[in-house]
Amino acid sequence: MNLTFISLFLTIALIVALISFAFVVNLNKKLTRAKNNERKFNGDIESNIAMLVTKQLTHNLNGLFESNEFNHPMDSTTNHKVIKSEVESEFDNIIRSKIDPLFLQRVTSLIYKEITNTDNIIEAISSELCISSSQLNRKIKLMTGMTTSHLILETRLKKAKKQLTLTQKPIGEIAMECGFNDFAYFSRSFKKEFDMTPSAFQRIPHSVNLTREQA
Repeated sequence: MNLTFISLFLTIALIVALISFAFVVNLNKKLTRAKNNERKFNGDIESNIAMLVTKQLTHNLNGLFESNEFNHPMDSTTNHKVIKSEVESEFDNIIRSKIDPLFLQRVTSLIYKEITNTDNIIEAISSELCISSSQLNRKIKLMTGMTTSHLILETRLKKAKKQLTLTQKPIGEIAMECGFNDFAYFSRSFKKEFDMTPSAFQRIPHSVNLTREQA
């Protein structure tokens, strides 16, 4: 292993550690200012996160070295891609493990609160949580695999399904109450999610609807 590669590895590890430390310190400050304590991290994150990232990253890369991952000719671009992939994977795993599970519950509650907001619902939720829209999207993506927009759409559709089950309101009115200004888009989205149109779902006998809702 040449000195250039070792230097690259150490530089990347240091950068990741510093980014991780800055990210968590900034997030923890915002959590302190929040209206509730649901999202507190456990432990002294500020003093331990940089060491944790660097230690785990070094361990994983050492595993690659020991498994002869680098014992055959590879150009610097290939080496960089392997290390970059390992860095990103480890960083995401550590951040995911430090996210309070109540965070998603809080986000869902805010979606219901802002559900008729069709103009800037993501910004409104981000403001309530004292984080940026990009930070919100990253955290939701790490926890659910979905973007913020997708989570909002899924929540709106679930509420619409419940309304169709429990009430006899016109479908257009239900769509509006769930944040859909475009009825055609609502109908397409509902069918894609539940394999039937809203009107077909509403025509199902009420008791059957309840069974479907509980499933």
